[in-house]
This record gives sequence, C-alpha cells and structure tokens, in this order.
Amino acid sequence: MKNENENQGLPDGKAREGVKKRGFYTILYSCVGVMLIIAAAISFANTKAPKPESPKSGGYSANNTNDDGNTVEVAKNETKSYLAQNPLTDEDEFGNIPGFGAREPFNPPETPKPQALSVPPRITRPTAEPTAAKEKKPEEPAKTEPENVWVPQSFDNYTDADRMSWPVAGEIVMEFSTDRLVYDKTLDQYRTNDSISIAAAVGDEVKATADGIVTDIYSSREYGKTVVIDHGNGWSTRYSQLQETLNVGIGETVRAGHTLGTVGNPSIYTLALGSHLEFEITQNSEAVNPTGILSE
Repeated sequence: MKNENENQGLPDGKAREGVKKRGFYTILYSCVGVMLIIAAAISFANTKAPKPESPKSGGYSANNTNDDGNTVEVAKNETKSYLAQNPLTDEDEFGNIPGFGAREPFNPPETPKPQALSVPPRITRPTAEPTAAKEKKPEEPAKTEPENVWVPQSFDNYTDADRMSWPVAGEIVMEFSTDRLVYDKTLDQYRTNDSISIAAAVGDEVKATADGIVTDIYSSREYGKTVVIDHGNGWSTRYSQLQETLNVGIGETVRAGHTLGTVGNPSIYTLALGSHLEFEITQNSEAVNPTGILSE
C-alpha cells in the first residue's frame, strides 16, 4: 500500500512530459488570443473614423459668393473661376483682380530716330596728263661665245683581221696566262693572269691602241686609275695603273695613238713589278692574249 501511495504522489517520467506539453500549449493559445484582440480593436477603430465626403453626382454644388456679394452656382463637371464670371477689359490690366495690386499701365519707351550720317566731301585728285611713251629699242640678244662642246665622232669598228698598236713601249714583266699558273712576285703565289704588265717609267704617255669610245673611268685599290675603251664588234681594252690626271672623259671618241694619260705608281697588289701599265683585251667579255693582237 505504501508503494502505491508513493507512486500516486510522485509523477513518473511520462506524467512530467505531459505537464510540460500542456504548459506550452497554454502559453501559445494565450499569445494567439492577445493578437486576435488587438486586431479586432484596430478594425473597430478604422470603422469609426470619419470618411471624406465625395462630391454629389448630380445637381449643383454649394453656392459660391463673389466679391460683389452675388451668388454663383457651379454646375456639375464645370469650373468657373473669378475671371470666368468677371472678364477683364483692356483698361483693367489686372488692377481690379483681388490679390493683385494696382498696376501702372505699360508705356513702351520711344525708339530714337536714326540720325543721318554726314558723309565727308569726296576729294578728287588731279590726274596727271598722259605723257608720250618713250620708244624703246628692241634689245639685242646677248652674244654668247661658243663653248667648246665635244661632239662624239664616228669610228671604224675593230675587226678580227685588224691589229692594235702598243699602248706603251716596254718589256712585259708579267705574262698573260689563263690556262696555266704564273708566279706573282707581289702576292708570292701562283695564279692565272688575264692581262699583261708592261714596264714603263712614271709619267710615260699611254695611248689608245685602236679607234673607239671611252665607256668607263674608275679607280680601285687593285688596278689604280683605269680607262676602258669600246672598239666595236665586242672588242674592248683596259688601261690600268695610270695617274689621276687623264686626257679623256667618258663618252669621248678617240683615235688610235690618242694619249689617254700617263703611267702612275703601282698599286699595293703590284708593288713588286715596279711602275708599269696593266693592259687587257677582251672580246665579248672574254679575255684575249694581247700579244697575239698587238702589232710586232
């Protein structure tokens, strides 16, 4: 019996859990009830608030009284202002409108009249009397002395049967050789040679070996001052190791025996040969042995 009474006096775990749930729902329902009461109070207050009166749909609105004490009725959908009931005249100038003060009439300023500009008297200058034009004698063309203009001359083309004269008298110090090697004293080596070197003193005259036209004049470290002559039919001659001063120019026609220039000092590539003339003959740009062309 004692145990049963104790069990009835002290709730077990399930009983305690049920008590907690009932307390939670009690609080929840209380909050919901309070919120419902507040919402009902707000709705009631809104229903008691006065509503703005809307204009009547038909008939005339309240009577309006103007400043003269006259009653003006305004019909539905019609708005009549003071200006509609009391039109202005040109004399009013807004002076009789309530709220606008008296206004003085507008008087536009007078525009000044344009003044006539005074033009100074025109000054006329006396014109000079025409004078008789002086007769000018026609100018005579200035006399110019004829310049020494060189005109190319024709020459007889060189043929295979012809022979050329020697450009300078002297001993051959280096022979022509294109098919075998010859010894070069200056370079100290064996090589081929497409020209001949004729010993001559510095200043000796060098002459053209046949008729022709001077086609080129140039200077180089190997050949020194050089003159090239075209003799026609593919034949040409080259004269190298000359002094700077020459007696011919490019394009000049020369005859056989015409002095071209003088022998100069040898170039650095031919120092061992001493002063000499390097002479070359070509036919159609191929070197030919001069000893077979030069006359004996």
